Amino acid sequence: MNSDGSLSPVPNSPYTSATDNYIVTNGSNVYTVNSGGTELEVYSIKASDGSLALANTTNAIAGNTSFSGDIVGGLSLDHTGASLYIGEIDSSGDDGQNVWSVGNSPSATQVQWDGGSEVFGPPLVWSPNNLYAYSGNCYHAAWTLFSYTRASNGTLTSPNFLTGGPPVLTQGDMPCPLAFAVSAKGFLAVAYSPTPQGGQVMIGTYALNNDGTLTPISGSQVTTASNSGANGGNAPVAINFDPTGTYLAAAGNGGIQTFTLGSTGLLSPVSSPIDAATNFQNVAWDKSNHVFATTTNQLYVWNFAKGTLTPATGSPYGGGTGLAVLPLQ
Repeated sequence: MNSDGSLSPVPNSPYTSATDNYIVTNGSNVYTVNSGGTELEVYSIKASDGSLALANTTNAIAGNTSFSGDIVGGLSLDHTGASLYIGEIDSSGDDGQNVWSVGNSPSATQVQWDGGSEVFGPPLVWSPNNLYAYSGNCYHAAWTLFSYTRASNGTLTSPNFLTGGPPVLTQGDMPCPLAFAVSAKGFLAVAYSPTPQGGQVMIGTYALNNDGTLTPISGSQVTTASNSGANGGNAPVAINFDPTGTYLAAAGNGGIQTFTLGSTGLLSPVSSPIDAATNFQNVAWDKSNHVFATTTNQLYVWNFAKGTLTPATGSPYGGGTGLAVLPLQ
């Protein structure tokens, strides 16, 4: 990354890999999954130039005691980068979190299988204090949020199901949570489809309480420019806060747009969506006011200043759906 937002390829990039779309990094290693969804691949990062080398592969389903054709459905690292959480799911929906101890070395050790029933959703997002993780789903068209408590060794307690719908729910709606993001200011944002049939994607916020529970922020819901398909399918949406927790980027098939988060948890649109004809898949920030978003075959980069996104020189670049950005948030 150059200061003006332009990118330069690291040595030997692009790399040949049978990778899936899930990519996370703790600064020492990049973790991804093979295209079959069963093998964890660990690439070491060369600190001097950012280049990668495949350093380890292991069975991502190891330790999964409810294995019946499970595959990986998401990856997440806690804030320290010491623990890797692999969401796993099978065709019947039974699933759970596979917890691995990772760190600076390319080794990965399975330490816990936390199985559950229908608790699969987007990759876990983490509270600022690293004690709680959140996700959710709309199993049987019912709004569900759940949290895990993280111990100091990275293991999880079984999920605590959190009651209630989005901050504002119209009678007769059956919304589907699609994406999650946590602000450093102590709020959880949830992007959701208003009905199982799809529609204009909304975002609402919750306050994170000290015990890991959530308090909905009344009136916080805002409408995005993107639409979801039935049950959130075929039209992904991604949301992510900047490292300060002040700005939220939302990206989907309506382009990318930004919102400010007020001190009471209310969201306000900053500007109109840009690249509105682009179908974005993922979005991320760095700590130097750059915003990144991917499509299925391109990587977009913008410079960000007071809510305004300006395309960086050379953007868009060739790329793919998966996206992991350093410095870590």
